[in-house]
Amino acid sequence: MLGYKSIAEWVANETPVDDVLESDQNKVIEAYGAASEKYEASSLSVNVVKKDGTQVRTNVIMVPFTYKNEVFVLHFISEN
Repeated sequence: MLGYKSIAEWVANETPVDDVLESDQNKVIEAYGAASEKYEASSLSVNVVKKDGTQVRTNVIMVPFTYKNEVFVLHFISEN
């Protein structure tokens, strides 16, 4: 969806939040914080920026998940 050839290529991006349009970045950061600190799931619509610079409207669901006393945040992303 974002135009990267592999997960490794996407992960090599030094600023992964930059995949989200700047005006939507705070929503994503707040949702991640709510999931990882308050164990609250959330669903939000955000615009992401593809590798080629074009934008895609997406639905993002963030779900907290704990395993061995560690908190992980699962992300489910689909194109709107």
